[in-house]
Amino acid sequence: ITLDRDYDLIAECGAVDGHKKLSSISLNNVLTNDNGHFRWVSSGGNFGASARDVRLVDGGRVLEAELADVGGNWRRDRIVLDERIENSDGNLQWLS
Repeated sequence: ITLDRDYDLIAECGAVDGHKKLSSISLNNVLTNDNGHFRWVSSGGNFGASARDVRLVDGGRVLEAELADVGGNWRRDRIVLDERIENSDGNLQWLS
């Protein structure tokens, strides 16, 4: 499980037929920065515009970053990705 520069989550996912395939999902599209805290959104989140030191932790299950708040301060926050992202027959899928 990796994260690219555009904040796309990339993973090799197992399909029902036993094969594995590469899949990705844009975390920048489904996460926003809500005053220094991650929040799920249906589209256009753009958390990356006000984030630094973005990384995956806990084996890729958790996204962690410093997010700017309205006062310009940096807050470290984290979000568990499998709360809303799952492997659906070899494809990463966002659960609304």
